[in-house]
Amino acid sequence: MNDRIELALHRFTHGYNCAQSVFTVFATDYNLDLETARKIAALFGGGVARSGELCGAINGGLMALGLHLATFDPTDSERKDRLNQLGQNFLERFRDQFGTHHCRNLIKMELKTPQEHHAARESGVFKTQCPHYVAFAVATIETILAEQKG
Repeated sequence: MNDRIELALHRFTHGYNCAQSVFTVFATDYNLDLETARKIAALFGGGVARSGELCGAINGGLMALGLHLATFDPTDSERKDRLNQLGQNFLERFRDQFGTHHCRNLIKMELKTPQEHHAARESGVFKTQCPHYVAFAVATIETILAEQKG
């Protein structure tokens, strides 16, 4: 396991959500301070504001891809297209690995209400399942970024 994955998992086990855990380990590469990065990703865990939609680890990974590879030129449609292709590739890799990219389907629980979130926490899914999603997202984003450098 590499340092970035270990740091993301450490943050996850110490209260960061999935999106924060993934995004923050990449955001500091661009001099985005940890607290700002944590705040940006705060509502992207639990499938976006605990709605059960797109997994927070994916959300954090997509934010990291954008931070690293998005163009500064809003008229550069070729670069925008390439970035979107990379995002879709990341989604496909995740879905191929885990069968879905929706949080509620991955953990087989709802999180919308405080009671549902508490029940999920008590069930242990955040300890037994979610670390796999965080680690995979970090490793996959690292791979995609390395492929872009090469």
